[in-house]
Amino acid sequence: MKLLTHGIRALAMLALTTLPHLTLAQPQTPKQFGVHVRNDNNPLPNNWGSLVQQSGSSLVRIPIAWGWFELEGKGQTPSWFWPTLDNMVNQASSHGQQVLITLFSTPCWATVDYAGKDCSPAVLSNGTWKYNMPPAKTADFADALKRIAQHYNSVAPNVVVAYEIWNEPNIITFWANTKRRTIPFEFNNGYPFFVDQASARAYTQLVIAGYDAVKAVNPRLKVIAGSISDSDTYFLDEMYKAGAKNHFDALSIHPYPNVTQASYHPFYGRAANANDCFNFSAIPTEGCLKQAVEIMHTKMLSYNDNKPLWFTEFGISSTPDWGGAGGIAHSLAAAEKAQSEEAFKMIHLTKSWDFVDTAIWYELINRPKTSDYATNNWTQPEPFFGLYREDSSAKPVFSSYRAAINANPQPIQLYPSGDIPRPTYTSEFRWQAVPQATGYVIWLNYQSNPVQNGKIDRYVTAAQANCATGYECKLSDTTAFANNITSRWWVKAFFADGSTRDSNPVDFKLRASNVPVLLAPKQTTVVTTSATNNAPTFSWKPVANAAQYYFWMRGYYPFGIEHPDQTGDETIYSTTLTPAQANCSGVACRYLPPNLSLGYSPSTWTVTAIMSNGQAYTAPMQGFTLYPSKTVFMKPAQIEPEGIINTTKPSYVWTPTARANSYRLWVNGSNGAGIVNLVIPSSACNTGTCRYTPNIAVGSGDATWWITALTATGQAAVSDGMTFRSP
Repeated sequence: MKLLTHGIRALAMLALTTLPHLTLAQPQTPKQFGVHVRNDNNPLPNNWGSLVQQSGSSLVRIPIAWGWFELEGKGQTPSWFWPTLDNMVNQASSHGQQVLITLFSTPCWATVDYAGKDCSPAVLSNGTWKYNMPPAKTADFADALKRIAQHYNSVAPNVVVAYEIWNEPNIITFWANTKRRTIPFEFNNGYPFFVDQASARAYTQLVIAGYDAVKAVNPRLKVIAGSISDSDTYFLDEMYKAGAKNHFDALSIHPYPNVTQASYHPFYGRAANANDCFNFSAIPTEGCLKQAVEIMHTKMLSYNDNKPLWFTEFGISSTPDWGGAGGIAHSLAAAEKAQSEEAFKMIHLTKSWDFVDTAIWYELINRPKTSDYATNNWTQPEPFFGLYREDSSAKPVFSSYRAAINANPQPIQLYPSGDIPRPTYTSEFRWQAVPQATGYVIWLNYQSNPVQNGKIDRYVTAAQANCATGYECKLSDTTAFANNITSRWWVKAFFADGSTRDSNPVDFKLRASNVPVLLAPKQTTVVTTSATNNAPTFSWKPVANAAQYYFWMRGYYPFGIEHPDQTGDETIYSTTLTPAQANCSGVACRYLPPNLSLGYSPSTWTVTAIMSNGQAYTAPMQGFTLYPSKTVFMKPAQIEPEGIINTTKPSYVWTPTARANSYRLWVNGSNGAGIVNLVIPSSACNTGTCRYTPNIAVGSGDATWWITALTATGQAAVSDGMTFRSP
């Protein structure tokens, strides 16, 4: 491709040699890339170590189930365990790999109590206990972790170099038996999958105990904490508040780009690019790889913590119905190609972040079921993340991954790309800053008739593109583009030693404004006035010549303040409307869904304009959050104490209730008798929470507490009850 004219190249080099102070992007830091392997229901091939080595990786992540390591009791390891794990570690070592061990999954004997708990030999042999339950005692986990660390510090001291505390403890899939997070609502993201505040604190105690156990074996061993699914800054906040800061060497997260799986969704089968978002939720960074990574780093800095991030999982699936990225592929070959292209972006984004030390691709080999092929069932992404197919043949992503991890960082374009509705075009070019780059050239070829090569040909210093202020460069540009004509653009990065690096090409084109513009509700809070009919009026700008509108909304049936411990069922509301049914005027269309009641949680919605020729234009998703009106009197939502605590005189925390002038705190001890019965004034509350610490010991064992909101007129609303265990 033709990127630079002789004149602009000379200008660029002149700028490099005459600037008195070069402004650089962030420094380039070394990165370690690895691969996730596991030997479970789909055994690894005998040559898996060679497959890892061929990928160019230097680290493997091996997940270990504590539930199998100490199956029958504390310190009791089945005879098959050590030979199996030793073989994996030895194979990794013989192929030039270091090892990260992730310990999670609780043995039946060590879990917290739960209904129907059964640790009989039959249950243990078939593994049907609830192994995703948290441990009752952090010391049991720490002791198990210490046993593993001692073993490999002795037999493989330079091979197993790091230990990760649990896997994705912020979601109920791996940390069960907890109330779903409903407070604060905006952090629940409309999903009942995230754990509550007490669980975040309990996990932090596991981190502290695990850190001390590993460091006692060898202070040089690294302890990795977090393993956080998505951009859960709320969970990270709670970790810091509970004292995690000085008890880990790196924070691990699992950043994945968002993909819509639900077949009834207008964006079904599309994956967000690694550097973009679909704005599916009321949390702007949920499911957005680039933005999620940077916001988690920012959260760490807010606690004056500049420790590195590790991606102990990252990747994208080649599931055909996902399309890998950018559209529905409906074929393995197309999906695998899209996976390869996105992997290239992911790795170069990772290389641009000076705060990321390690990135581990999830995973080595595909793990589909035979029935997936027989039934053409591609809707589940999990089996198709591999660098290799299940027969060990390399997928396109293998070559892309290997080339990218061995290459110097190159520019990755962020915006514009793809089809862009003209009203939303921001007249700017954005790309990820390249470490140590001093300047850039933006080059654009306009695919008009005739083609205009070099329609844009501009050099800017890193400072002029604002690259030094973060991890993104931005250049405003007023070049005019006609509708439906493709533009192809590149970025060339310049360095002080005279070298350059080119980006890959990215295409975009502007299209006519047939995409609906959503007006309300927006991401800001929507306050309702009724507890029984919680649905706002949806409004959008009408589209000229639209024959119909397809309205789509995802929310949840009520489960917020009024049912804080219940999951809540997803509700999908969709309908096709004529302009008359949508009450469209020249200014706006307004639609109130009949008989719809939503819970107090985030929801998302969109509108598709359907033209008379059948063409459809879907608006970007928009999120909003329903909160109860201050006129609605509801029962309080309890926050803590819950679970295992370390005091017999806890503080009780709950959400304030509208119009309550006092609260009654009631606590039953382990024998069911009332221990605490106090009326607490509303002055114990601030704008977000109420807190009270009575000077009454509840004794050891299990206790249950309730809080009742009281009004001056005699109204009373009782919470659902919450249980904790004192020492």
